[in-house]
Amino acid sequence: MTISGDPCASTEMLAFFLTASAIAASSDMNLSTPGSVTVSTWAAPDRALVHSASGACTRPSMQHIDVANPLPAAPPPPLSPLRARPSHGTSEPTARPAPAAPTSFRKSRRSSPPALSAPASRSLIAPRPEPANIRLAMEIAESPAVRAAPVPPSHLPAPHARRPPRFLRSGQCSRPLRLRRVAIVSKIGSRASEDAARKVAKKLLAAKCAVHAVSPASVPGAEAAETIADLKAARPDLVVTLGGDGTTLRTFRELDDETPVLTVNVGGNRGILSEITIGGLDEAISQIRSGKIILERRTRVSASCGRERFPPALNEILIQRTNLTKTAEIDIRFQDDTVRQKMDGVIVATPSGSTGHSFSLGGPILHESLDVLIITPVAPVYRLESIVVPDEKIQVVCSHDCSVVMDAQVIKSAGYGEAITIKKYPRQAVFVRLKRRGLRQMSKLGF
Repeated sequence: MTISGDPCASTEMLAFFLTASAIAASSDMNLSTPGSVTVSTWAAPDRALVHSASGACTRPSMQHIDVANPLPAAPPPPLSPLRARPSHGTSEPTARPAPAAPTSFRKSRRSSPPALSAPASRSLIAPRPEPANIRLAMEIAESPAVRAAPVPPSHLPAPHARRPPRFLRSGQCSRPLRLRRVAIVSKIGSRASEDAARKVAKKLLAAKCAVHAVSPASVPGAEAAETIADLKAARPDLVVTLGGDGTTLRTFRELDDETPVLTVNVGGNRGILSEITIGGLDEAISQIRSGKIILERRTRVSASCGRERFPPALNEILIQRTNLTKTAEIDIRFQDDTVRQKMDGVIVATPSGSTGHSFSLGGPILHESLDVLIITPVAPVYRLESIVVPDEKIQVVCSHDCSVVMDAQVIKSAGYGEAITIKKYPRQAVFVRLKRRGLRQMSKLGF
């Protein structure tokens, strides 16, 4: 509101001015004509404007309410922002014709509030009080305690972040292996393998690792163990096999958990499952300590007959008739279906064993990472090809007494008509690989 005229204004006028200012600051009211109040239906974000009756600034969204008559009246025509006269004389501001009204109420809400070009001394601008929650937030943000609080570095993980697993599903090692306890398994009846075991043990002992030597290897300074199963309490971080594929199969059959195994070909024939020779051992240990290795997981299978459970196999399980003078009739049951055929036996092989006895009988070669099994008949009367099935339960029933052979190393017996159940072993075999190779077993076969 602009006050002009006699400087000796009455006390009542001053009180009315202060009251109108307070009302305008709280509800965004503009004094337009004597005896009436123009109430705005929306407020400017930071301030409210109060002017005299002759030059009130109104908006299209305002509602004109008469104090004497509370019924709403027609809104006055909108005026442009006030501007002081450039000439001398009276201090009353004049209003210029207002531009066309906006086409919709939505546009008027989004439009910026009108700005005043008159000096601050000619109009009263009453600042609106800020909400209590905004003032409280600003006070907390500007407090010395918040300013002095340390900011955590951006490269550190969040406190709730989970620690990465030891082995990723893709096979890549997530962090270096700690070689605190290492077990060494040598080939039975091979002097070269036993000599290599002593050399490897000395290197590991020099690196201050606890070494466990499995019989027949005997190493001074290392703890002796009769079998690999005796190492269960020791829980080694790594197992090093020195031999051929037979030594590797024996190790995984007696190893109940998923301890990583580094296979070294010493005195073996082809060494299809081996990773390195004895000459690359130092580089392999260095890569293991630095975490630059690949942990390759492979499927194992186990068989059971009645209440007896047989040890797991990495390559295959062979079921064959014991009486070689009579042809047996074998039922193969899988997913509620049964295949009945006269044959000498049947092989259930894993992808790792696809290059073993199953391949010799015409079975396919599979990639080692597949979660499938191969059912290969042995000498069927009618031609029956190998079948690749998901790694689920397989039941075999033979019409004669039969033998159950695991990896061509362990033989168990099953009676006439007893169901032999073959399942995927719950714990996989874990190989330590220094580099990724897609056709590892085929390349070892000479393809």
